[in-house]
Amino acid sequence: MREEERASGIDCEETQLDAALGKITENKNGADLVRNVKAGTLTKKNESEKASTEEVRQQAMERLGKTQKRNADSEEEKTSKCRKRSSDAVEYLKEKFEEEKELRKEKIELKRNEQQMMLNQQSQAPKQQLEMMTLIQKRNEALMALFQKAIFPK
Repeated sequence: MREEERASGIDCEETQLDAALGKITENKNGADLVRNVKAGTLTKKNESEKASTEEVRQQAMERLGKTQKRNADSEEEKTSKCRKRSSDAVEYLKEKFEEEKELRKEKIELKRNEQQMMLNQQSQAPKQQLEMMTLIQKRNEALMALFQKAIFPK
């Protein structure tokens, strides 16, 4: 793996075989370390390996909740950026919803006004027809009076 990483300069994907080999190597190193501890032949390099091995064991042994807490502390900055972005989006959507709500209210008010005007016109139509009929009737009576005067002078 190391040779591939150096040669290509890119990150190589780890296969199941590579992962299994890595675990076997870790177990072998751990067993060697335990053997050296029991024999009392530890070097500084072995001591640092022991410390890292202990840390790995502790992480494996701790519960999921603790792991999530530990990971959450390290990723806290990343999530705060996401929260800002999501809160901005939520704020934008709220504003857009309020604007649409106002537009809908205005449309409803305009429709009500139009309907009221139509009702007023419909209620005034019979009155106007009646007035027109009376005007026509008066005009006809006036014309009849004129014809009578013209035809039958006194």
